[in-house]
Amino acid sequence: MLSTQEEKIVELDVVPESKTREIKNILSRRFGLVADDYVLEKTVDTKIPGLEILKFGKSGKLEHTGEDATVRTAIPLDESKTLGEQSVSNTDEIILKWARKATIRCPVCGLGRTTFAKESGFHAYSELLVCLNCKRADWLLVGEHNEPISQSSEEILWQTNDILITQNDSDVKIYELYGEPYVSSFTGTRIRSHRVYELVNPKLETLSHGKFVERLREVLLCRKERDELETILALRILGKEPRDSGSAISQFLARLGDYDALPMPGTCPEDFLHRLSTDLECLDALQGSIGPSETFRLGKIVLALRNPNGGWTKEISLHHDKEGELEESPGWRFNVVSSFKSNVAPTYLALKALRCLHIELKDSRSTIDFLNKCQNRDGGFNCGDSSVTRKSSISDTFEAVEALNILGAKPKDLKKCVKWLQAHQRPDGGFADDPGEMDWSALIVGGKKKTIKSETSLRQTYHAAKTLSTLDSAPKNVKSCIEYVMNQRTWFGFGNGWPSDTFHALSTLQLLGALDEIMSVF
Repeated sequence: MLSTQEEKIVELDVVPESKTREIKNILSRRFGLVADDYVLEKTVDTKIPGLEILKFGKSGKLEHTGEDATVRTAIPLDESKTLGEQSVSNTDEIILKWARKATIRCPVCGLGRTTFAKESGFHAYSELLVCLNCKRADWLLVGEHNEPISQSSEEILWQTNDILITQNDSDVKIYELYGEPYVSSFTGTRIRSHRVYELVNPKLETLSHGKFVERLREVLLCRKERDELETILALRILGKEPRDSGSAISQFLARLGDYDALPMPGTCPEDFLHRLSTDLECLDALQGSIGPSETFRLGKIVLALRNPNGGWTKEISLHHDKEGELEESPGWRFNVVSSFKSNVAPTYLALKALRCLHIELKDSRSTIDFLNKCQNRDGGFNCGDSSVTRKSSISDTFEAVEALNILGAKPKDLKKCVKWLQAHQRPDGGFADDPGEMDWSALIVGGKKKTIKSETSLRQTYHAAKTLSTLDSAPKNVKSCIEYVMNQRTWFGFGNGWPSDTFHALSTLQLLGALDEIMSVF
């Protein structure tokens, strides 16, 4: 290989449509060097049209130049000759490291573009490149060998250092940078995380210059893809109704026809109950009505998933009965029998569905007893499934307490439950579960237990605040809890920008009597 003293720089002006791409794909690994001598020998007779005559760089040593490629070679290369004609035949004589100069030029005006955001993927990455001259933003998908794969353009409507609002034929997109820069393991460059909002027919003036609560409403009202229930509930907290309530009601009523049979053995009733209860809650929030026959049919399906102990099953699993008949092949003796285990989450979902259907649960005592058996000695609740660790968690406690509240009951040890929840408020004001431990020894020989750090989140903070409110209590430090939620504010919402985080934040502020906090924020 070349010694450090012999290494020199040659800068290539890559033309993506030329033979350069073919040679690049053959010779370079992912952002790396030449493959091997055998591959190189098969390409030495390939001409390289479309390139300028290559010259050495001025520095004389390998460094990041921002050019298309940095080539370490002992000789200058000529575009009019093959590699073989220039005595390049092995990796001692040429090594290529490819970059992206051609891709960062605007295809319209030819001027350089700046990178606003990046996304990494498997053997590829995407860059959002901005041309200030043309007021265009282009998403460029770059492959494993830095080869441009596809490109899409959007018109820039408004831009700051951290926010970019663009428009294409169908919608408006908002890109918002957040967090501290970090080094990407894929590209090796410093990048920042970003959120994306896709909106339909929003008011640009409101998005760019409106107050926070106005921007928040506009994003929720115009969101293209959204979590419907959280969006509807968040808008109602803000005193707004969805723009398309009538069509949304028709859509949810049509969806109810999809719930026409019980889940099959081996499937997950919890997913079924989650979808059904969410659709019913959306209809209830939009004041849509369901006919008596449909109410009876759906109620019958929900009640059919109830277990003898009063809870609802999370998963219909199967087990083998060795006393069954002998099967010819493979010769095992078994009967397939459904196995049901009650769980807090599907029980809560089923009770929500029944409440939306205005169906009163008969024999509610057995369900109350099942839920109270899930309360641990520390006061919190576990998920209720005997096959997993019965550790208290905020989400399980929220679901159990809310389920009990639907049935007009309280936890068997209310004071301990309140104390356990209040103890999980962190110094920043938010709530989080206790750190967990993962036992790697069962998976890796010689493995060790690893502590999983639990961090505060808007979801867990909402669950804790809502549960405490249901129990006629509140967080120990209400002020710091409000400050935590307000600190999660972004330009267009809360947290990661999804309607679920926005709903959790708004609902928590409402529960703590601090909804006015957002009204004066710009």
